[in-house]
Amino acid sequence: MPAPLGLKVVLDKHGMPRYSVRGIVVHRKHLYVADEAADAVKVFNVQSGELMARITGRELKAPVHLILHGETLYIGASGSGSILALDLKSPPKGELEARVVIAGELDAPSGVAVGPEGDLYVAERKKQRVRRFSFDGKKEGTFIHNLPDMPEFLVYVP
Repeated sequence: MPAPLGLKVVLDKHGMPRYSVRGIVVHRKHLYVADEAADAVKVFNVQSGELMARITGRELKAPVHLILHGETLYIGASGSGSILALDLKSPPKGELEARVVIAGELDAPSGVAVGPEGDLYVAERKKQRVRRFSFDGKKEGTFIHNLPDMPEFLVYVP
């Protein structure tokens, strides 16, 4: 399926993907896909594959990670250094705009997880650390720093 209905992949000069599909979440009857190249999260009907909605936003540049916490979808946007959120209480349809939780203060966020106390943990690839934030986006501090590699994704397992 061609873009914008389908998913977009941008290749570099060597033919390797530079931007691509990075994260997926299934919620109820919908598949949410972080389309890094299109600066959007696309929502498809799981049964038919039909494109139902596009999630965009001023700060939604190069989305790379999606997590679902309750009825809220959190989106890590590497291109803007932001974390966005969208409440999923009603079926997705048309153009939807995610709200900003953390605006532009992250260095290539690549993973998001919700910890046991309800805080957001965010992996920053370039600074090789994991930071902690409250749900309203207030900085709680660095959780882990000086990682030996660039973190990709985070998962909290209770």
